[in-house]
Amino acid sequence: DTIPKHLTLQLVKAAIRLSKCSISIHEGRSAELLAQLKDHKTDLVITNMIPTTTEVNFFHRRIAKLPLWVVGDRSFCKLKKNFPFSLEGQPFVMPTNDSCVRKEIDSFFKHHQITTDIVAEAQDVMVQKLIALEGIGMTVVPEFAVKEFLKNRRLFLIGMIDDAYEDLFLVSASRRIENPIAAEIMKTFKI
Repeated sequence: DTIPKHLTLQLVKAAIRLSKCSISIHEGRSAELLAQLKDHKTDLVITNMIPTTTEVNFFHRRIAKLPLWVVGDRSFCKLKKNFPFSLEGQPFVMPTNDSCVRKEIDSFFKHHQITTDIVAEAQDVMVQKLIALEGIGMTVVPEFAVKEFLKNRRLFLIGMIDDAYEDLFLVSASRRIENPIAAEIMKTFKI
């Protein structure tokens, strides 16, 4: 749920451009998806964390380094002035604590000695955006995930988090017979 849906769409398009194929898309926690990859039930996994297990040969490649942006509805636009210090005490919808993005956000706020009011936590980026659209709080998401909302002026850029990114990786596992489309995607796909 933390992977932007637009990224998944780009991956599907890339596979279809390579060859006529059938694609199954599954969501789940990284551990579950990596277990499927290890058991050869899945060809590729998109994740925001590098696999750490050594029991199987996983190969990973960074496909995106997405800058993190603070976004909110129109009512938060006044906070652009004096950013990031204007965020002190403001309501936020955050990713859950197990998220790599959350660690980046927490480090940024700690570095700037900013305390926020966390009104909600959500694992799903779309849920974070929907809550932000209602004006309940701002959220911090990769630019890629909110491009459409910014263009439609439903969400507004309040500020960019300096030196904080969400890294996205494609992961494959060692196998004797490779899926040729998955192998090509693994070599060439990038955002």
